[in-house]
Amino acid sequence: MNLRGILGVCVILWSAASYANQFTPITNNVEWQDLSILNELVTSINEHKGVLGQDQNMPIVTEETDISGTNFWFPMQKWIMDNYTNFVDHTVNFSNIGGMVRFDITSFSTNANWESSLGFRRTTNWVPGTVDGTWQNDVTFSYGTIQAGDIIGPWIFYELQHSLDALRWTAIHCVSTNLYTKTMMGSSTNSNENARQNTIDEWPGSWTNNNSQEDAVVIAYVLNKQILGSPNNFMWWCLRYKGKIRSDLIATNLAHQISFWGQVRPVGGQGTNYTYSFLDIDTIPLFPYTNYCFYTTDFAVTNRRTSVELNANNDDPITTGGISDPGEDGIDRGWGYYIDVRDTMNSILKWQFTYTNAVD
Repeated sequence: MNLRGILGVCVILWSAASYANQFTPITNNVEWQDLSILNELVTSINEHKGVLGQDQNMPIVTEETDISGTNFWFPMQKWIMDNYTNFVDHTVNFSNIGGMVRFDITSFSTNANWESSLGFRRTTNWVPGTVDGTWQNDVTFSYGTIQAGDIIGPWIFYELQHSLDALRWTAIHCVSTNLYTKTMMGSSTNSNENARQNTIDEWPGSWTNNNSQEDAVVIAYVLNKQILGSPNNFMWWCLRYKGKIRSDLIATNLAHQISFWGQVRPVGGQGTNYTYSFLDIDTIPLFPYTNYCFYTTDFAVTNRRTSVELNANNDDPITTGGISDPGEDGIDRGWGYYIDVRDTMNSILKWQFTYTNAVD
């Protein structure tokens, strides 16, 4: 399967999420202290803890549960404040930037529909009807986490729902696996063009297994080295990688969809007697220092995910990339790209929480 086909799968499946239920909207006529609404929050908190590998230890609410004080509400608010940075900002298109973006307080409070980035709304005074009979307008709030003496009002439910709804995606490291390589070096003492043609003519038809784990899982790279003298020495070297990406130790308390990403990078560097150029040899298209989505799975409950084989092209990179002989000037040149899957980018896990999509 070529990378262009995989990109199409990524886009289609990534938007194909489905969820079981919606949080009960907190409106002015809803019985917001109903047991079912309380347990929506408990279920969601425990699921969010689970996807981070934490104990899902908040008990289900019963008629005997005391929700009148801070002991019930503070742990939920504190957990959110302590853990929102473990989640990926799903509103950011990180394909065109240096990596995925985790929430900070500004982006999280915006996505969670908070009134202030200073924290949850809280108050010790609520006189219904002061303005128009709605809590949104009748109450003057301060911000933070709940404290002794605070009123337990619908704003607490509202902001917990929206906060949990905002926490949808997490990130996990991935490694390359099942790697195969093709490589060929052609040389000549007669001319640079002869060395180039020898490399094309001798390009191998089969792949060689590479059992190591590399930073990159897809590479297309061409190097032309020139040593002028007596005798002259010209060399062309081509390299391709193909393989799979794997993520392990995924939480299994919920179904998830995983999207495998990598960062596109140019090959080599720059120097006095050599120059390396980024080249999208396989016209995928790729752009340097952006992120590329290789593949997205369907939803499942499993602790390991492996992508399909990622292979841009079988042919020699010189011909595929249209790389011509630059002439005999003693300058070493490189062309190509590689896609880093370990050090610069994570796989993205989109979780199928029971309750989400809170609405106003």
